[in-house]
Amino acid sequence: MTSEASEARALEYAGRARELSAQVERLESRSTLVSNLRGLSFAVFVVSGGIGVVGRSGLALALSLVGLVAFIVLVVWHGRVLRARDEATRFMVVNQRGADRCRGLWRAFNEDGAELRSESSCPYLDDLDLVGQGSLFQRLNVAHTRYGQRALLRLFTEPAPLATVRERQEAARALANEGAKRQELEALALALTPDAGRGARKAKSQPSLPPDPEPLLRWAESPPVLSGRPWLKLLGWLLPVLNLAVLGAVWLADAPGWLAAPPLVVSFFFTWASANEAGRVFAAVSTTEGAFLHYAPMLKLMEELPIEARLLRRLKSQGLNLEEGRALEGALRPSAAMREFQRGVGWFDLKHNGLVHPVANIVLQWDLHCVLRLEAWQRRVGKAARGWFEALGELEALSSLATFAVDEPHVAWPDLMDAGAEPPVYAATQLGHPLIDPDKRVTNDVTLHAPGTALLITGSNMSGKSTLMRSVGLSVVLAQAGGPVCAAALRLWPLTLRTSIRVSDSLGGGVSHFYAEVSKLKAVLDAASPDASAMDSAHSVSRGEMPNPLPPQEKSLSDSPVQEASGTSSSDVARGMAHPAPCPRSEGARTVLFLLDEILHGTNSRERQVGARWVLAELLRRGAVGAVSTHDMALCELPPALMDCVTQVHLREDVAAGRMTFDYLVRPGPVRSGNALRLMQLVGIPVPLAFEEERPDGAGGSAEPKASEPKASKQPEHPG
Repeated sequence: MTSEASEARALEYAGRARELSAQVERLESRSTLVSNLRGLSFAVFVVSGGIGVVGRSGLALALSLVGLVAFIVLVVWHGRVLRARDEATRFMVVNQRGADRCRGLWRAFNEDGAELRSESSCPYLDDLDLVGQGSLFQRLNVAHTRYGQRALLRLFTEPAPLATVRERQEAARALANEGAKRQELEALALALTPDAGRGARKAKSQPSLPPDPEPLLRWAESPPVLSGRPWLKLLGWLLPVLNLAVLGAVWLADAPGWLAAPPLVVSFFFTWASANEAGRVFAAVSTTEGAFLHYAPMLKLMEELPIEARLLRRLKSQGLNLEEGRALEGALRPSAAMREFQRGVGWFDLKHNGLVHPVANIVLQWDLHCVLRLEAWQRRVGKAARGWFEALGELEALSSLATFAVDEPHVAWPDLMDAGAEPPVYAATQLGHPLIDPDKRVTNDVTLHAPGTALLITGSNMSGKSTLMRSVGLSVVLAQAGGPVCAAALRLWPLTLRTSIRVSDSLGGGVSHFYAEVSKLKAVLDAASPDASAMDSAHSVSRGEMPNPLPPQEKSLSDSPVQEASGTSSSDVARGMAHPAPCPRSEGARTVLFLLDEILHGTNSRERQVGARWVLAELLRRGAVGAVSTHDMALCELPPALMDCVTQVHLREDVAAGRMTFDYLVRPGPVRSGNALRLMQLVGIPVPLAFEEERPDGAGGSAEPKASEPKASKQPEHPG
């Protein structure tokens, strides 16, 4: 059902793309025709003009004038045709990308957010595949400006207060109903990146980043230099008047030519004195002018967006106040201010003319007047410019969430509950993984009850445990970004998400796989502390720092709830360490949601069981909620007090006719068998399903049970 809905949406996009493709072909043909006519009219102008001048023919001169007028008209017309063709091409690309998203071809898109990885210290960035190839960013992103892409990443990685998240959701839901405006915004943004505007794919080329207006913004926010010198402005007006007057006298009144020399010499030295500042301003505005000006139509679209969501109203007005608190006049809205800036930079273009510019600059003080005009703009609106770009970036990010809501058939807008609302903390119906295509996706119901409770997920290799946990994590990321989630329904409290799913060692940093995992677990425990004040140890390891894997009070296992499981006893454990009431957290504090995949799988089974049970018990004691996955069935044998707080579920496989299949469905209770030996046999390793261990006397005996009948695990002895 969901695959049919996806294909129907893809066909809708593809139909529009075909219509636009035909329009592009028509405009291309028209461009060729107009270009040929333009060349012909220019030839008529030159040839007829030459005949008219040489032969003194009035008819030829008249025909030459007609050719000139026709040439000018055709140049203007050709420019409009080219702009219309480029616009139609961008809209065609937008719809082609929409069809590709619906058909699961989005993994070929250039923009996957990988270049933004260094800008985020989010502890679950890699665990949940938020950026990079095949990531959530690549699946959702329709932002093509640097500000938009950074804003989308912030939505994923920086949870906001609940009121802000609700406003984002309101805005994204409103944008979901404005398909034409969303496509127009994306098409306008594509003009910033040529290869994206042509629909380039990874297989064809590497992406070119959107131009960065940061150098120009730094100039806009800096104080004006030349306009703060009154004497300079006075000379800037006086010298051109004096130069023109003297040159006019020499030309028209036969005055001596040497009269022009003194003012021109003064003008030359004055131009030389202001050349450095004029060059600095020219470098700032000319190198990124094209990028800067391409934002003007996007800002105009934002200003005129017919949506009354609270967040969008603020975005439309953002940046309209100057530092002193004065509002810009209506004629100087962001889009109008950008057009004024464009006119100011246009006068500066004379610098590209190596013949005319030197003369005009000395006689008229051309560069100085260009700088003064731009500094007037800088003084009046420069400090507001960054706010325009940031507002536009957030609009692009919200548009990405809205587009996902429209394109993905199996999504719902989550119900964002207040902290401490009636449990459950997290309850999802038909939860799926948003990066799996709808026709292959399997959904499950997942509920995490009150703080201090957890799911223990067991299952064999490849059964889908990690995918299930990532589905939970991504649903929290999307919900707290203000977007829709891949589920039929979701209800959740404000949560602090912490994960240990994908663990990497570091040869260069001297960090082993196990140490990296232990450090990530330390970060999860720190987040669940009542004061939640500890640093992110996983990222400390990546920077080469070596934090203690556990805080001092946690280094010893002698007072842990594992004592009860191992047969030892302690009055402290009996009084509550097995699983006391959760530690109190400050009012309004977020509940920590932990997702731990194959916990402590880098060490031996005895220490793994001791450590895993202690970590789980301690997280629950601290009031966290979450899920732990394992294929170690001995971890299912928890102390009774801990078992009261843990719900066991499992995923399994079926073997028939020599084939192993998985349905990825969650079932209650622990798993009863593993599949490691079967998998080894299926890939051609002839390992027996039951081992015969040779005795010293040569007799054989069964040392291990069959894989399908796991031996009950003996409780581990305390390592001390």
